[in-house]
Amino acid sequence: MIQGSLDRNSQRLQEAKVFGKGSYKSNTNIRMTSDMDICIRSPQIVIHSDWNEYPTNEELGIVFSPGGKSNKEGYRDFKGDIETSLRASFGAAGVA
Repeated sequence: MIQGSLDRNSQRLQEAKVFGKGSYKSNTNIRMTSDMDICIRSPQIVIHSDWNEYPTNEELGIVFSPGGKSNKEGYRDFKGDIETSLRASFGAAGVA
């Protein structure tokens, strides 16, 4: 359902890969009371971060990401597209 949402609502997200993470994926959650953590990975964005810190372009060895944007701008746009797509499909209350 998530992949379908991304494909329908954003041209830029059609190459993204969606997969489960965390307790749901490893089957250690408590059914019916847990959320599901997901990962949405883009082959166009490469960011190695530690505790939400943005590395500099020089540290990554990348001056600009596809589209001519900096790494931080590219990531912010990617995350915004995901949120917009998911809210369009599942409603604001269904996305955290």
